[in-house]
Amino acid sequence: MAETAAIKYAYMLSLAISTGDDPEADIQTDLSTTKQKPKATAQSSAPMQSVRKKQPLKCADCGATISDKVSSYSQKQFGRPLCIRCQHQVSHIA
Repeated sequence: MAETAAIKYAYMLSLAISTGDDPEADIQTDLSTTKQKPKATAQSSAPMQSVRKKQPLKCADCGATISDKVSSYSQKQFGRPLCIRCQHQVSHIA
């Protein structure tokens, strides 16, 4: 039994057969290095198109590009999307 397992293990290593138990596995790396392109369907291409068309968030005062987190926080605190610099200016005025 042990000999059979050793032979199986040797074949798997020599033929580079994945067992799926790699502790250093990184799904994102695996997906980006595969040569196969996903098949385009109406459902799979729609989310990609919406991601591509998404405009960057801008500060309402100075027009600087801001992240989703900064915009979300600013909306809660000040009622409009503001960059961190404009948030500081508004909070010091009030």
